[in-house]
Amino acid sequence: MGSVYEILSFLGNEILFWLAIFQILVFVAEKVKGKFVLGGNDKKTTSNLSGADAKEQTST
Repeated sequence: MGSVYEILSFLGNEILFWLAIFQILVFVAEKVKGKFVLGGNDKKTTSNLSGADAKEQTST
């Protein structure tokens, strides 16, 4: 039983690790997108980001 528990805990740590990397990538992508669209399209980008965030929250 100990080995099964070790495998499961290892997989759990891997999943948390990749989720953290994914969150960092999303954060960086949003920052870069915000820098590129600093013109007059702020309302458009914020609505798009909020829509993407809503999809992410429902999918997880």
